[in-house]
Amino acid sequence: MRIYTTARLVLRPLQEGDRALFEYLYGDAGVMEHVARPLSSAGVERAFAAALPSLPGADCRHAFFSVAEAAGQNAFGLAGLQSIDRTRGCAEAGILLPAERQSCGYGKEILRKLTEIAFDSFGLDEVYVQYRRAHERAEQLVVSVGFSALPETADPAPPPWRTWRMRRAPG
Repeated sequence: MRIYTTARLVLRPLQEGDRALFEYLYGDAGVMEHVARPLSSAGVERAFAAALPSLPGADCRHAFFSVAEAAGQNAFGLAGLQSIDRTRGCAEAGILLPAERQSCGYGKEILRKLTEIAFDSFGLDEVYVQYRRAHERAEQLVVSVGFSALPETADPAPPPWRTWRMRRAPG
């Protein structure tokens, strides 16, 4: 997998040296508040082993990246495309940033780059994002990047997640 850049950031394939960052972010209750329960040490080990890069190809199901400022070398966040489904032409995008790096515009930059990677590098037609309903900043982020909400059902007990998607522009 290759390294991707934005105006301020570098997204490089996850590697063994990112283990401590992965453990911190996936184990931190504040970071994971709107994602899932923080992982145990054993859970982190399993998830990290599964997240390490696979060769891009027809069977590639995920692409995880560490995120660093272009001016520095130390990674501070994680981003990725998971559940890559080439038959349906879609993948789920996700971002984990520590509290001090949230609300700095990084999420917007990263999500734009992830959709570009999905469309241009993986040839997908749709990227979707899921987050807990209570996560207002996530909704602001996906709206600012141009995602559209999937229609809600009339379920009296709606699921705890909202799903938004962006489709590749025709042509």
